[in-house]
Parts: sequence; C-alpha cells; structure tokens
Amino acid sequence: MLGDIWKSYVQRYVRYSRFSEREEKEGLPYFRDKLFISILLLTFVLGLFSYVPSTYVAIARGGEDIIAVLNTCTVLVLIFTVFYRGLSFYAKKILFSINFFILSIVMFVVLGFEGGMGAC
Repeated sequence: MLGDIWKSYVQRYVRYSRFSEREEKEGLPYFRDKLFISILLLTFVLGLFSYVPSTYVAIARGGEDIIAVLNTCTVLVLIFTVFYRGLSFYAKKILFSINFFILSIVMFVVLGFEGGMGAC
C-alpha cells in the first residue's frame, strides 16, 4: 500500500516537473535524474516531518536560534527546489547539494560533536 502511494507521488511529480517530456528515456543521465527525483521527494517528505521537532528543540535549548533560522531557510529552499518549475534538473541538483552542505557545516560548527545529546 505504501509502495503504491509512493509510486503515484513520484509519477505525479514526474509529470509536474516535465521530466516525462524528455526525449531521452534511457541511459545513465536519465536514470540518474530519476534517482534524484526520488531522493528529492523523500527528503522533502521526511524534511517536513522533522522540521517541527528539530526547530522546537533548537528554540527550547536556548541560545541556538541560529539552528531554528537555518532549519527554516533549509526547508524554504527545499520547497522552492521541489515546486519551482523554472529550475533545470542541473540547477535543482546544485541547489539541493549546496542547501544541505551549508546546513551540515553550520550545525557542526554550532553543535560540534555534542549533537542533541548534550541536553540530556
């Protein structure tokens, strides 16, 4: 059941993003872009679920408002990447990678090796 929902979700996005209009329907670049669509959508769904608790914990711990702001910016960039049709797949890949690279670097600098376990 969950597999059917996911397949319909991916197919809907493939039509929305005009990926299905590509002339090239086989080969490595085609499958690489199709894999990117799956990663992008999975990150989008799971990112939205994890946004609220992550932001709540960052604010509740105090002094880590930068994490809450960064979480919000990351989710907004992710939403833009998923839903803006004007971006090419190449631009979406670059934006996606830069977005999470910045998130990981800032979280490492702010939290260090501590992570979320320091509050316990």
